[in-house]
Amino acid sequence: NGCGIITIAQKDIETFYEKLIKFYETGKDNDLKKFIYNNCIDGLDL
Repeated sequence: NGCGIITIAQKDIETFYEKLIKFYETGKDNDLKKFIYNNCIDGLDL
């Protein structure tokens, strides 16, 4: 169906949480989206 899976590797959890907290506090999602796009999407040809 063309849908990828978002997975957070064990080594990336701390960074993910830092970016997630920053998003919650500021409402700015650029860093979080960039991180997810570059590190967390599997099974989708981009």
